[in-house]
Amino acid sequence: HVQDERVIAFLLASLRRNAAGFYVWRFDRDGIECAYTALSEAPVKGRPFTGPVLFIKGADSAYIQASQGAVITELFPAAVMKVMPGCGHWLHAEQPQIFNRIVTRFLRSGQLT
Repeated sequence: HVQDERVIAFLLASLRRNAAGFYVWRFDRDGIECAYTALSEAPVKGRPFTGPVLFIKGADSAYIQASQGAVITELFPAAVMKVMPGCGHWLHAEQPQIFNRIVTRFLRSGQLT
């Protein structure tokens, strides 16, 4: 059960009313559930992407672990990693101002040229 009102508001924004008047998810929940194992696997190693990449992790989320740092660096040698304290996986909903500030600074940094 979700308790955080900001996360609840974010999830509610993903609902719409269908033609029968029932609320349904805007995204393909069945497709995501069916492909979840493949989606959650590490990418197949190939040529690294050398362009700028920003990883933003919530400090309370286990989605990016310290043990994955070497693989991330290998696949994305120019990657920048930011950790947002006090956030889980829903960092953009939990701390939207901080999230937006991190993304804006990265986009304005000149690394994208």
